[in-house]
Amino acid sequence: MKQMGTLGLAMLVVLSTSASDPKDATEATISVNNQVKADLPFNDKKDFENAQKGFLPNKTLSRLKMIMVT
Repeated sequence: MKQMGTLGLAMLVVLSTSASDPKDATEATISVNNQVKADLPFNDKKDFENAQKGFLPNKTLSRLKMIMVT
């Protein structure tokens, strides 16, 4: 049992030291994100407020149900 704890600790150390630093977004990612930001109505905060309250529109619920079933 003690060996399992030692093995777990060793794995934790190895995995934590091998994690790479995050990289900056590529130009393609920045471009797509900017397009989405321009296309969607981010100034309309009603959807954000409803989501905070736990409200989801029916089409979102339908998509979630389809994802959960498959």
